[in-house]
Amino acid sequence: MCRDCQEQHAAHTTFTTTGDADAWLAGVRTDIVREVYLCPVERKAREEAEAAARQTFSAYAEGWLENRRGPDGTPLRPRTRLLYRSMLDRELLPAFGPTRLDQITRAQIKKWHGGLPSHRRTGNAHAYGLLRTILSSAVDEELLAVNPAILKGAGQTKRQRTIEPATVPELEAIAARMPGSYGMAVLLAGWCALRFGEVAELRRRDVSADGATLKSPPRAMTFRDGRVLVGEPKSDAGRRDITVPPHLRDALLQHLSAHARPRQDDLLFPSVRPPKGTCDCEHDGCSGGHLTGTTMFRWFDAGRRDADRPDLRFHDLRHTGLTLAAHAGATLPDLMKRAGHSSVNAAQVYKLGTVGLRTQRAPRASTTVHPSNLPVSRDSQLRRHFGLRASDATAGCTPTIGTVDPQRDPFKCP
Repeated sequence: MCRDCQEQHAAHTTFTTTGDADAWLAGVRTDIVREVYLCPVERKAREEAEAAARQTFSAYAEGWLENRRGPDGTPLRPRTRLLYRSMLDRELLPAFGPTRLDQITRAQIKKWHGGLPSHRRTGNAHAYGLLRTILSSAVDEELLAVNPAILKGAGQTKRQRTIEPATVPELEAIAARMPGSYGMAVLLAGWCALRFGEVAELRRRDVSADGATLKSPPRAMTFRDGRVLVGEPKSDAGRRDITVPPHLRDALLQHLSAHARPRQDDLLFPSVRPPKGTCDCEHDGCSGGHLTGTTMFRWFDAGRRDADRPDLRFHDLRHTGLTLAAHAGATLPDLMKRAGHSSVNAAQVYKLGTVGLRTQRAPRASTTVHPSNLPVSRDSQLRRHFGLRASDATAGCTPTIGTVDPQRDPFKCP
């Protein structure tokens, strides 16, 4: 009876004589006394582990990606899987692919990490985090004794730039510079705090009949080969209804009437060129014809330069929209709901000591654009935030935002 697994094990072979069998048993007893004996079950497991450790990082990583599950036990989302695939192909496999798992060292990882482009801090942190996670799985499977990816702080990143939200005139200037009907995409991103992927996936059915509400769409992401992947939000918080500020509603409805195609599944801001690839969203209204980030950036870059804001990124419009809501009086729960955040810390960035507003009171975000509506106690702060001069309060006029019909401008002076 084996003392380790409490099972009986036959010898590895059949002996021709009793003496040979006794000699083998004596050797086993000697190993037991010397505490070097491994039962066949344990020996097989160790041999398999050693063989697995001899496999290359590339071979292990491919299997890891194929079988990886999320924290809740469900398969990885397609978008997450493609992002991991991209990081493996671009960063990890060129550096570690041919190397055996058990030969990857801390020094090798440190050298690789030190050679990553310094201007891609966030991407570097994500690539290192993926490497660490893959090697942690190898440790869990007892293929490695320790994880060599233990560089302090390498998987974390700090914001290297301070985001300055766009002012209302800057937002107007950028939108005016966009071609055709795509100025509305900038205005929705800026006032409703949408990500580019959400803007690109907006469809006619996501807009309420009165233009007052947007149902947050999934996020569309276009890859270099033309494929478009539409992914659901990472958390339930990302599924939200977004109140459209009143001054944009008529313009949004006119956009639907004049520019959007008639079917409910049709995209609000489709690509201007025939699609190169396919889309997995299963809707009839796109067939891969999503607006790409490359196209949007080309237009947006011209607009931000016209507005003298070359530092502004499209994603900063989301920051702008949440800051506008905070200055209009949104509470932290309001900001979390509007942004689709599940973290208080994420929403805290936009909350600058203001109090007041529930989501249904969002119209104040529009009315505060007019200087005459600014609370006296915060006049100067809000004017600076919205890019308004102190003299505007007596001038009685303010730049119009998103208005198509000048005869019906909600911000015209009475």
